[in-house]
Amino acid sequence: MKQMNDLESFYFNGYAIGQFKQDKTLDHFNNTLRQIFNGDVKESYSLKSKYPFSKDLRPQVYDYDSSILDILFENDIPGLIKNALGYDLCLAHIQLRIADPFPEGQKQRSYMEWHRDTHFYNNKLSGNAPPIFKLIYYPELNEEEEIPLMTAPGTHLRIFTDKQQDYQQLRNSKIIPIKTSMDKFLFFNTALFHSPAPAHKNGTLRILYSFCLESQLSKYKEQTELHDLYKKKLKKHICEVEND
Repeated sequence: MKQMNDLESFYFNGYAIGQFKQDKTLDHFNNTLRQIFNGDVKESYSLKSKYPFSKDLRPQVYDYDSSILDILFENDIPGLIKNALGYDLCLAHIQLRIADPFPEGQKQRSYMEWHRDTHFYNNKLSGNAPPIFKLIYYPELNEEEEIPLMTAPGTHLRIFTDKQQDYQQLRNSKIIPIKTSMDKFLFFNTALFHSPAPAHKNGTLRILYSFCLESQLSKYKEQTELHDLYKKKLKKHICEVEND
């Protein structure tokens, strides 16, 4: 049987697992995330709740530390995206979230259940169409392997407008666990069914990079500075790759 290439595999599965290079940039990136996880947050930044039992880094993530953007270019993430999709995307937004466990005595569950970021139920569109793509990194900061996310490969190609019918397919779908790691990351189509798992007793950190078409950047107007910075760094990166 002919093995699928990256483009074909990503089309059918809706996700790919990548790996950062073991270098100083990754070390600095992981150290930065660990400090935030431990509550050692720089002045003028804070961790604030958006959803119950989770908190996000505020006011924004991209300018907290240079490694947060450097990790993308040191590992040629723009090239990975092009290989997976066949076209380029722009960086729309970056989020850093720490999910907390539910209070003692309550059933441990996720701050968010199974869902698609893009769906069309009851003739109402929710999310982006076409769907955006996310790169999520779950560093292993609790000194033990965790499974912070579950995915259902291929479900981005099977979207039903009836919500009950759409969710019904999860019963017969293959479920893939995404594990914490100090170098591996997930890149996926956000129309894919996915579900964050209950947080570790100490909390679970994730950093999320949202990528979209340039025409969709207008939906992220508060992130204009990030868009301009990414485009500037991308232009420089492309020149370096071409001259390498």
